[in-house]
Amino acid sequence: LFAKAPLPGQVKTRLAVTLGDEGAAEAYKQILSDVWSLCAHWTMSHPGSHLDLWCDPTLDDPFLRDLAPDGHRQLQCTGDLGKRLADTAQRQLAHFDAIVLLAGDAGSLSPQLLDQALQRLESGDEAVIAPTEDGGYLLLAMKKWVPELFQNIPWGGAEVYNHTALALDHAGVL
Repeated sequence: LFAKAPLPGQVKTRLAVTLGDEGAAEAYKQILSDVWSLCAHWTMSHPGSHLDLWCDPTLDDPFLRDLAPDGHRQLQCTGDLGKRLADTAQRQLAHFDAIVLLAGDAGSLSPQLLDQALQRLESGDEAVIAPTEDGGYLLLAMKKWVPELFQNIPWGGAEVYNHTALALDHAGVL
């Protein structure tokens, strides 16, 4: 689960237009708490699964420290979102048969969506992607390292999902 320290002016900046920087940071905290809780409960009901909070830019943010226990917070590498996702995916696939990368602000995430992704991976799919309404994705599950999924993607734009799905298709994993 990818998370940023909930600093005013640094998270949910589009919401800040109507909520202000402090309000947007508070909204982000609530969404992230809800997503962490959902994932923690899901993980407990799926033996062998593991949940980590991948933090940016520090592991020492008080909110993130309170959210995820010691040993379940990891530091994202530096760089753009693609580099950070790629680094995490590659590192985790070295230890696990399959991984699920999740957006910390994925308020539309559900246990059913996690179950569907897991079922698809177990039934032979190499990757699963779940789009968001704004053109991004909230979930990317994979069993195979595919570096192209994180290269030449217009991060933060309305075409992230489309470019990533195309890269998955070209790599033959979707």
